[in-house]
Formats: sequence, C-alpha cells, structure tokens
Amino acid sequence: MSRHPSLLLPVLLYAAAALAGEPAVPGHPALLPELDPDGPFPRFSAEELAAHGFPDHQHRYFWPGYAAPRDADGREYGLGSLCSGIVSKERPDLTVEPGLLRLGRYELAYKADAAPCYVAPFLGLCEMAERDLARVLQLTPPERLRIVSPDDTEAYTARTGLGMWRMYDLEGDTCVVQPVGILARRTLIGHAAWDMIARWTLEREVGGRLPLWLRDGTASWFAEMGVHLVNYTAQMRLAGMPVLQSPAETDAVLAAPPLADDEADRFAFRRARYNAFLMVWHLVEHRGGVATLSALLQSVRDGADPDSACRSLYGEGLADLTASLDPREIGEPLGDAVQQRNPAQPPPAGATHGE
Repeated sequence: MSRHPSLLLPVLLYAAAALAGEPAVPGHPALLPELDPDGPFPRFSAEELAAHGFPDHQHRYFWPGYAAPRDADGREYGLGSLCSGIVSKERPDLTVEPGLLRLGRYELAYKADAAPCYVAPFLGLCEMAERDLARVLQLTPPERLRIVSPDDTEAYTARTGLGMWRMYDLEGDTCVVQPVGILARRTLIGHAAWDMIARWTLEREVGGRLPLWLRDGTASWFAEMGVHLVNYTAQMRLAGMPVLQSPAETDAVLAAPPLADDEADRFAFRRARYNAFLMVWHLVEHRGGVATLSALLQSVRDGADPDSACRSLYGEGLADLTASLDPREIGEPLGDAVQQRNPAQPPPAGATHGE
C-alpha cells in the first residue's frame, strides 16, 4: 500500500468504505427527498426522521450509475467532468501543472508527483457545491480560494495543529483540507466540499456580524452533516456525557483555539458542531424555511444590522431568536438514543422513502 494514503484514488476508497461496515437496513438518509428551497416546511414527519435519519445525499456521487451533471448547454461539470477513472478529461477551464490544479475560482495544491486525477474529484465537488449554494441560499463565493491537500495525516496535523475530527483549516482565502484520499476513505469528501464552500462564503460575505452558531450551523446544514454528527455523539451518550448545550457554549467552543487535550477537543468540537446544526435545522424547518434564512444572510451581507434584520424577518431580535433555538429546549429531532447509520452505503435495492 502507498506510504501516502492521501494519494489513493478517492473514488475507489470511497466505494470500499461505503460497501463495508453495517448491513443494509430499510431506512436510509438518501431516501428522503432532496431539499427544495421553496418548501414546504417542515419537510419531514417525526416518523420519517426516526426511520431514515437526517437527509444525506452526499454519497450518491460514488454509487453505481452516477454520471457527471450537465449545465443548460449540455456541458459536463463537477465530479466526473475532470477525470474518467485516473485519466484526465479535456476541459478548457482546467489548468494542470505539477502539484497544482486550477478550475474556476479554485486552485488545489497537492503532492507534485501524484497523478492529478487522484485529487481532482475534490475540485469537481467544490464546483458542484458552489452551484448548490447559489441555488439554495442565493450566495456566491468570493473570487478565489486556494486549497491545499497535504501528503498525509501527519503533514495535515503538523501544518494546521488540528486533529482529524476537524475536516479543514480555513484562514481567509486559503484552506488546508485533510488529504483528499483520507476524506474519501472516511466518506466525508462531499460533506467537506459543501461545508468548506459555505463557510468560506459566509466568512467573507457576513464576517463576524452573525454568531458562530449560525455560520457553522448553516455550513453543516448545507453540507447535510446531520447523520454523521449524530453518529459522533454515540460515544458521548455511552459515556453519560452531556450532548446538548447552550448557544453561548457552542459559540465559545467555535471561537476558541483547539484544546490541548485531543480527546477533550474532539468531544467539544463535535458537540458544538452538532448543537449548531440542530439550531439551524430548527430555524429552517420551523421558523420560515430556506427563503427566510437566505434573506437574513443577504440582508446582513448588504449591510443591514443583524438585530434589525432578525426583527424584520423573524419577529424578534437576534438574542431572542438565538435563545428560542437553544438545543436544550428544542430537543433532538432524532431523539437521544445511541444511533449509528451508514449513509455511505447505498440503500437496499428497491427501498423507497415510505419504507
């Protein structure tokens, strides 16, 4: 096996991870309908969420039968448009240099002697996430993002100072991601692209004018991270640790540097991410849908006072809105039992939303 697991072909790693592990069960996050920004909301009943978990469509790109999407002019874009297996495809907007790929507003630096198609899938996913961000929230990313995929996990932790429970380190217009092959092996590559593009855009568009629970919660909600975040809480629940916390505690963790103790940091970060996700999930599903959230983000982007924008759109100021979304009060849509789902594994043949 390669001494550099980040250079293994992401698609093959992803497929191996998806087909391993838990046996198939009738319920599956990908069986829930995809997000329609126009609603209606709430989208799912309690019974549907209990059966399937939170929706997660970020793994289908690696299942049999996937083909690159096409734009209105019939041109391929996104994952599958850059490579066929390990062979590059011709795209006039793709620049390939040793150790560097450029596509649109993105450039990806990687190990210079690696084949471009070992890392190109991540760029394709970023392109798809950008289009989805415009569709869902009517937001456009800034001009250019430099992405760095280190050689291996040791290089990632040495460069960022972060543990592997943090998918990337975003600083301004530069983002160091976990090695692309590792993200694929962990079945998180699609989630990482969607999450990163949303957070980068929100940081640049609204800056520090909105609380961190809203920034990170929107990114993880947009990336459909819910099932993974619930999976991560299993160890906390089994150990009798608290899972829910106040919005202030969530903001404090997201604002602070990593804790010196790795295990404590892993628990704190994952708990904060889960709580932020729950707040935005409830905000969208029960407090006005996607259109209202999008209007809030655009208003603040355009210079509106966040508190005034919240009063106009939600009928209460930002502090009261935050308090009304306290996870300790609104609870967990999937309940507080220990749960483990494998959204990367394709649904059973013939399974439907109603099962």
